[in-house]
Amino acid sequence: MATPLHEHEDDYLIISAVHNVPWWRRLLGWLVTLAFWCVWFYLWLPLLVSLARLGGMRVPVPGWARGIGWVHSRHLLILYALAAALIGGALLLWAAINLWRFAGVDRRGQIPAVAEREVAQALGIAETELARGRRSKVCIARHQDDGWLESVEVVQPLPPPMASVPEPPPRVG
Repeated sequence: MATPLHEHEDDYLIISAVHNVPWWRRLLGWLVTLAFWCVWFYLWLPLLVSLARLGGMRVPVPGWARGIGWVHSRHLLILYALAAALIGGALLLWAAINLWRFAGVDRRGQIPAVAEREVAQALGIAETELARGRRSKVCIARHQDDGWLESVEVVQPLPPPMASVPEPPPRVG
């Protein structure tokens, strides 16, 4: 039988606290996401209409959109292609400049080690608690309401290190 990660019903992990968000905030988040997806599709509409008309389809253009220039599909496609080419060219130029600039240079320098005492002090917990958490395979970090670390609970410690196993003799034959 698997052991539960927490014994108390009110002892929630910070990762799985979606159920604590009020329904109206979840609904609002869903509606805002839906609205921005609609805007995203709306922004693609001129290109899709232009491609369809270029392919010979008779796509009706709404009256409010006739003055915007959707009717001139070839000109719009040329503008899209020009914008894509300019952006792509700028990115390729940027990549080429960085390749030339950093050729032969190892940019991955050694990161200075930070003492456990400094890390524990920055997190606001005891050094022994931090060391216990680092030596565990699975641990739960509980946070206070303001985001600071409250405690570190070891759920599954690391297995003991394996003794060195001698290599088998080479196979003959």
